[in-house]
Amino acid sequence: MKKQIAAPFIIRTVVILLYVGREESVWGLNGMNVHGQVLHIKFSWTHHCEWTEKDRGDIRHPLVAPPQEVSSLMGRSKMKNRTCQNFLSWLLAAVLILAAPASVRGALRSQPQEITCAVEYTVQAQDWLSKLADKYLGDMLAYPAIVAATNQKSVVDERFTRITNPDVIEVGWLVCVPDAITASTLLAEQAVATPTPQPVVWQPLPRAECEELAGGLAQQLSVSMEITTTAFYGSPFIAPDSTGCQITTTASNQVFQAADGMDILNEVERVLAARGWSLDWESVFGAEAFSYVTGEFNKDQTQCQLAVQGHASGHVECPEGLSHASCFHELPPEQQEYTIWLTCAQMTQL
Repeated sequence: MKKQIAAPFIIRTVVILLYVGREESVWGLNGMNVHGQVLHIKFSWTHHCEWTEKDRGDIRHPLVAPPQEVSSLMGRSKMKNRTCQNFLSWLLAAVLILAAPASVRGALRSQPQEITCAVEYTVQAQDWLSKLADKYLGDMLAYPAIVAATNQKSVVDERFTRITNPDVIEVGWLVCVPDAITASTLLAEQAVATPTPQPVVWQPLPRAECEELAGGLAQQLSVSMEITTTAFYGSPFIAPDSTGCQITTTASNQVFQAADGMDILNEVERVLAARGWSLDWESVFGAEAFSYVTGEFNKDQTQCQLAVQGHASGHVECPEGLSHASCFHELPPEQQEYTIWLTCAQMTQL
């Protein structure tokens, strides 16, 4: 929209300046010299800057001043008038720009600059923008700089994917991490446009609620559960000192009888859905043929983050060069194990 408004405005400005430049021949001192005789000297007062008495005093009567002096004075006059004309042209342009709507002025000065990435990073499993900002920029809340840099880069480089939701990035996306100076500039520009949200501190669910969840999962999955307190990561607005209650278990697949990690996720969803939690399917991620699965459950101002990891039992010898997770699907159920982590927290505003 800005470009549509600005374009005709800029064109009109250029046309006016060109017209003003064309009028130079009628500005200032004009003279005619025929066979060395000055026939006429006059000033055109309609367009040029006002001359001082000293300027006018330099011009003597045409019948007294010799031709070479008149010629010299004409040259000096043209130089003065050219300077004046340039000044008036730029003054006119300044007035037109200042008088333009704010949207036009914004379009004139907001030309996109080429962004240089300090790091071109390919998103991996369990990556969040806040985690990348903490790693490369030293501040979890600096993630908007990565969003802005990536989006600007995506305009000129199709390898980069435009980020429309900072909470959702996908494995394989290429993001642009700017250097510290560029990041500060991008953050300052965004601070002017939108107020910076306060960081959100997440705290563990009440002990009784966490124990009730653990009991429901233990009954559904036929395993025992442990409860601990651990760091809580998630959306970019999470403060670095956030914590959650973590419900964990590790058991043989003979107990779970799961084809893959999605089967276990579905069992966990049944338990949480019965208690008012909803699974955000956009957050669900699977890797290594779904032996590794993650997902988020939300209810009001609370969130649970689930991670399921399939791996070979500790006593199993996998082929050299393969991890337990890599040889997981080649093993019988009694040699397969699943570890479940469910970390739940409630949001409180600083």
